[in-house]
Order: sequence, then structure tokens, then C-alpha cells
Amino acid sequence: MTEHAAVEGEFVTYSHIKTRKTFTITIEFPEEQALHILNILGAPVGQVSKPVAVCLLNEQPFATSNLSKEELSKPNPPPMTHGTSKEKSEGDKLRERACILCGEGSFHKWIGLTSNAGTKKGEVIARANILAQCNISSRSDLTSNERAQELFKYMDRDYREWLKPSIDEQYPDNLAR
Repeated sequence: MTEHAAVEGEFVTYSHIKTRKTFTITIEFPEEQALHILNILGAPVGQVSKPVAVCLLNEQPFATSNLSKEELSKPNPPPMTHGTSKEKSEGDKLRERACILCGEGSFHKWIGLTSNAGTKKGEVIARANILAQCNISSRSDLTSNERAQELFKYMDRDYREWLKPSIDEQYPDNLAR
């Protein structure tokens, strides 16, 4: 089974492609995540497409969410922006990170799952693990519960450290000497 992972980006604009009866969306990611994202998705090859899923992480409504068919067909549609320009709080970012981790097969392995890593059942178990470790009943509690935020930060830090390759993995030819 391949490992599935979610990445967080910002939906910034869209365009309508009348000749193919489709439309494209643009999702921007921090430049430092490029290699990680391409390792997850792979680079496009020729005419071969790859199915992906898109999920809304921030539940704020979009300012132009009720577009008509005519507005969608305009050659240069207005960029879709969030209803408010409010910066995300640290708690919102932690909640979103917790949601992303629940879908990562490597996180499933880190919490000790073997047979369910990378599956829907693994996601459910990962969610339950985060809730128990942070002593909360919902990942949404991370938006306002400062103690849970600190516990989650420790958990996430330990997971990120676990992801880093060891010196032996980075330089396997040194072991042969």
C-alpha cells in the first residue's frame, strides 16, 4: 500500500477552461514544501493525470462563493478570497496540523500502528490518539485550549524528529568501512 499524506496550502484563484469543459484551481504552498509535495504526488508525466482530493481546512465562507455560471465563464474571474482578512491564530494552525497528521501514514506508524497505517481506520485511531494525548474531546479544542496546544506541540515536535533520517541512513556507505 502506498503511503497517503495531506499537505496544507492556500486556495488563491481559479480559471474556467471552456474548450475542455473544466476549470482549474490554484493552490499555493510554501516553497520549502515543494520537494515533500512532489514526493507525495509525483510529478505529472505527459497526459497522465493523478486523482487527488481537495478539502477545506478553514471553515470561513469565501467572499465569492455563490458564483453564477456566467460569472464562472468570464475570462478573468475575480480571485476568491476569504470573507475576512484575519490572520489564522496559532490554535487554528495547530488544529489544522492535527487534522493533516491524522491522514499521514507515517504518523500512523509513529503512534505504533502497523496493519492500519495509511487507512481510514488508521485515521480514526490517529485522531483518538491525539485527543487522548492532548486530553481533549475534539481537535477543535486546540483552537482555544492552551494546555492542549502545548501538549500537541510536544507531540508534533517528537514526530518531526522521528521523521528525520538517522546519520546511518543519511550516510549508509560509512557503515561498510
